[in-house]
Amino acid sequence: MASRQKRPLEAISGQYSAIPHQVLDSASFKDLGHPAKALLFELLRQHTGKNNGHLQLSIAWLINKRGWKSSAVIQKAKRELIDHKLIILTRQGGLNMGASQYGLTWLHITNFVGLDI
Repeated sequence: MASRQKRPLEAISGQYSAIPHQVLDSASFKDLGHPAKALLFELLRQHTGKNNGHLQLSIAWLINKRGWKSSAVIQKAKRELIDHKLIILTRQGGLNMGASQYGLTWLHITNFVGLDI
């Protein structure tokens, strides 16, 4: 009789975000302040496996929907992530243009529609 394979005790159900140890162990990641690390996880939360480059960090969304308190902290963290080359600006937003969009640098961008890169 064939044995039924049991689900591992630590198996994850539902959607989740994976971040490679290579990123977590990098000098760039270790050098980030806590707000920048938290903001990186806000981007990871949006990633579906096919939308890299189309991730957004709008101030209104982060404050109203995700619990961030300070636009200055968000801007500083965003700059830190770009300077450490963990994210890239893929589309510049602005008035009547929608939110800027970003990509995670360790993942491929597969859909370039609407991006500035």
